[in-house]
This record gives sequence, C-alpha cells and structure tokens, in this order.
Amino acid sequence: MCPNCTVQFDRHHDIIERDSDEKYPFVHLHVQQLVALALGADPDTVCGVAAHSQDLEPLLQRIGARQAVPL
Repeated sequence: MCPNCTVQFDRHHDIIERDSDEKYPFVHLHVQQLVALALGADPDTVCGVAAHSQDLEPLLQRIGARQAVPL
C-alpha cells in the first residue's frame, strides 16, 4: 500500500469537499496507523498523527487512543 494516496486525501480533503459539493465526515489514515492505534500505540510518538493536515483529535478521543496505556 503506497502511502501517497492517504497523504493526498489528507492534504486535499477540503478541496475534495469543495469541488464535489459534498461533506465527507471522516479522516484518512494509512492502514499501518490504523492497526497501530487499534493495538494501543501512542498516537504522537508511534503513529505520527501530528503530520496530518486534518484534525484527528475527535477520532482519537472517540476510539480512546488518548487514554491508552503505552505498550
């Protein structure tokens, strides 16, 4: 899985919404980030969520990633 698509969708989410005249209420994660979060990895030091253009905090709160115990 090439990470470029995930990066492009993350970086251009607002443009995609504007050009399609649709609202897409989701965030774009690479499959490795999703698996790591599901296994309890730290979002900041392991998953690199700070590199995303979209705000991932609502997702991290919803899945309990901020309360997870580091592995």
